[in-house]
Amino acid sequence: MKSKTILRNWGTNYKGDKPMALDLSSLQKAVNSFERAIKVADIMIKGDVDTDTEEVIRAGVIQNFEFTYELCWKFMKRWLE
Repeated sequence: MKSKTILRNWGTNYKGDKPMALDLSSLQKAVNSFERAIKVADIMIKGDVDTDTEEVIRAGVIQNFEFTYELCWKFMKRWLE
């Protein structure tokens, strides 16, 4: 599952009339990392793993999601300001 680049590199700067550039490379890396985490977790959990290993894998994916979500929220907030 390859992510489509849906992220734009320009926001609107309401303090001036020129658009403000936003560097979204860290957000794109976070999204890619989250996708890899889901893919690896799917492969690992389908295999024969014990409960402890499965819990650690799930916790890692959840942590990756939380990081990506927070980063996305910060970029949206910055874009709107």
